[in-house]
Amino acid sequence: MYESEDGNPASDDVGRDVPGVALSLGAAVDAALAVGTAMASDDELLAFLESIESQLRRLPLVQLRTIAEVERRGLAGQLNYRDVLGLLTDRLRLTRREVKQRLNLVDGLVARPALTGELLPEVLPATARAVESGSAGLDHARIIARTVDGLPSSQRNRGGEVDVILAEQARSLNPSQLVRTAERVLAYLDPDGPVPAEEEREQQQSRRLRLTRIGTGPQAQSTVLDGQLTPECSALWETILHSLTTSSAARPEAPVVETRTPAQQQHDAFEQAGRLLLTSGLLPRVGGAAATVVITMSVTDLERRAGHATTHTGGTLSIEQALRLAADGRFLPAVLAGDGEVLHLGRSRRLASRAQRLAVVARDRGCTFPDCTVPAAGCEVHHVLEWSRGGATDVDNLALACGYHNSEAPRRGWTCSLDAGVPRWWRNAGSPHERRRRRNYLHHPELLVRREENTDP
Repeated sequence: MYESEDGNPASDDVGRDVPGVALSLGAAVDAALAVGTAMASDDELLAFLESIESQLRRLPLVQLRTIAEVERRGLAGQLNYRDVLGLLTDRLRLTRREVKQRLNLVDGLVARPALTGELLPEVLPATARAVESGSAGLDHARIIARTVDGLPSSQRNRGGEVDVILAEQARSLNPSQLVRTAERVLAYLDPDGPVPAEEEREQQQSRRLRLTRIGTGPQAQSTVLDGQLTPECSALWETILHSLTTSSAARPEAPVVETRTPAQQQHDAFEQAGRLLLTSGLLPRVGGAAATVVITMSVTDLERRAGHATTHTGGTLSIEQALRLAADGRFLPAVLAGDGEVLHLGRSRRLASRAQRLAVVARDRGCTFPDCTVPAAGCEVHHVLEWSRGGATDVDNLALACGYHNSEAPRRGWTCSLDAGVPRWWRNAGSPHERRRRRNYLHHPELLVRREENTDP
């Protein structure tokens, strides 16, 4: 809200020029980027740094209010998106996780119009004011929202009080310090803690496990394991890791004098647990085949012992790492020619149903439909010539397709063919671009450097 010329609050729509504000915002950032800091005094430099941080904290609130307006207008449906999550993921080029984090804060920090027309206040008005002033950021807001949501049922009516207390503390504390303060506030309001049933329900609701790949280059790629385990799951893995870290199983070649840090020992034990589980024969079958790590590499990279290999889940390994796994004998290496043809498939001597799927996984690496990002682990085996029309279950009549494209692409008129062993899709009734036989290069980036233009069918 702001004041009109007569001093009374004016509506948010009056006098607001959204394109003009966007231009002014861009001009302000341009000016900040062009400013010279070399001649500034120490005090001026630090004040400038604090000002930047303050504005960075305020700007997300502007975006949250804009997101609320997008939701109110139903723009996602109008633009044929499934929901606002899909719309923002696409238009803002954000991950679904980033968008979800912002959507989760909209109700807490943005006032909403009710069906009857009046404006409903924010769920966390004190926190919203702190963010609006630049005194607190979204990390502070998430902590406060989580604390209010975590209040026991007997203290739910004190959510506003907690909002005020923590919002005031957020003006002088960093997020880590605010977490400890929030814990103390909860302990004061609920000294006995949640009842067992409520505690177990909260544990189940908060359980999560996520693998996130990081790194800019194939050989630099690693994965961050992040999660929160229930007590049962924690007890299982603590026992497993303790067993492996206190024996030589996690690293049989480990020297007498241990040089690994405790965290590195836990990592090696976790890796060994995965190997043991994968080769135990106890995992469910996937697509008719036993769970297998399929490692794909080009013959060129194999010969020069450089470059990288890919896994059927979309991950990357260096060639040396891939060869170490392949030497184990329990992982399937696949070697491809320059055009993507499978030259060698592990130690298989003939193609059975399981080997057929593994060969297709090694060749395609993921959904073969153009531009689809689903890796092989999420795909089904698609018959190029449909089984109902006499198509055989042979490797030269099979291609990987995700569940959606396996059923929807043929129904929408798309045709798949294997040209020299390479799956390509086209649609006769489509645009000139769609009528060309197209290969999905997203799972074969190394081929892009030598890709030739496809010709019309």
